[in-house]
Amino acid sequence: MKLRILILTFLLAEFGLTNAATIIQNNPGQNVLTIDHFLLTGNDMFGMQINVNGKASEAWNAMPQLDSSLNYQSFAADWSLSYNKATNSTFAGQWTFTNNGGAAINTIKLDAFSVNAVFDKDIFSKGTPGSNFGFFLLSSNTENTSAPDAVFNGIVSVGGNTPVGDLYRWLTFDFTQVSGLAGGDSFKFIIDSDSVAVVPLPGAFYLFMSALFGLFGVNRKSLFKVNWF
Repeated sequence: MKLRILILTFLLAEFGLTNAATIIQNNPGQNVLTIDHFLLTGNDMFGMQINVNGKASEAWNAMPQLDSSLNYQSFAADWSLSYNKATNSTFAGQWTFTNNGGAAINTIKLDAFSVNAVFDKDIFSKGTPGSNFGFFLLSSNTENTSAPDAVFNGIVSVGGNTPVGDLYRWLTFDFTQVSGLAGGDSFKFIIDSDSVAVVPLPGAFYLFMSALFGLFGVNRKSLFKVNWF
C-alpha cells in the first residue's frame, strides 16, 4: 500500500491536479463470470472500442505504430490515442488522446468489455474479490481546453454477487461543460484495468431461440399444406 501511495504522489506531481468531476452512474449493471488477473498492460488493451462524439465505435489499433519515444499510437480520421510503452502496466501507464481535426470533440467513450476487461478506479481498496488496488488519474494540463468530466458507467459485479463499486465497463470523458476538446488539443489520463471472463448468453437462450425458429418453420409449412383427401 505504501508503494502505491508513493506512486500516486509521484503521478500527481507529474500530472498536476485536475478540476474535473468524476461522475458515477451505476446503471445498467454488468455481470462477469470471474476476474482472471489484474496485471494488464497496454498490449492487452489492443482492440478496445472507442466511441467519439457518439459516432460508430472504432477499435484501438491492434497493430499500432511505434515511435522513437516508445509510445504506441493509434490513429483515426480526426483523433489519435497513444499509450506510453505498451508493456507498461495499466496501473501507471499513461494514455494521451489528441484531437487532430478542426471541430471540437465533446465525448470520448471507452468500452473495456470489448477486450474482456473492466476499469478499476479505486486505489484505496482492493475492492471486488479477485481484483486489487485500482487507479484513475486525469490530467488538467490541456493546452486550450479545461479538463473534462469523467463518467464511469456500467457497474460490474462478479459471479452474480452484489457489486462493490470499484469496477466499471465504460469510461466516458465528457467535454460538453467546457465547450469541447479543441482541435489540436490533447489530454492525458491513467486508468487501471483488470482482465475478466465476460458472461456469455446462457445456453437456455439458444435453446429457446432454436425452438422458436422450429415452431415458426412448422407453422409456415402448415399454411401451405394441401389436404387431398
